[in-house]
Amino acid sequence: MKTYFKATPIGAEADQKVTHIRVDLTYNKGGLNVWTYKHEPRGYYMTIVPVFRDGCMEGFTAFSGKKYLMKSVTRASAKQEQEAWDGVRAFIGDDLRGVVRNLGYELGEECNG
Repeated sequence: MKTYFKATPIGAEADQKVTHIRVDLTYNKGGLNVWTYKHEPRGYYMTIVPVFRDGCMEGFTAFSGKKYLMKSVTRASAKQEQEAWDGVRAFIGDDLRGVVRNLGYELGEECNG
């Protein structure tokens, strides 16, 4: 499950090619993260990633976003995924603008597709 928002870079440290912010919900079986060498719990994670979109092409810079555990679970299920997605929608309504600003972008309107 994912959704997109228009984004405008602010400040010199922001990637000027970024056109959108992608908010994605994924299931992760947990265990050792080979990039950070930290143990991660099994569950549903929300990622917030600045991306460049041009038609059907999409690109991003590695390690440029944020990742949050939305729901820790013992196994995947449609009900738990929906509960995690409800949490993502609540986060979008309350906190997303601040997180995106800390990444160096101004959040615009939602634009799926």
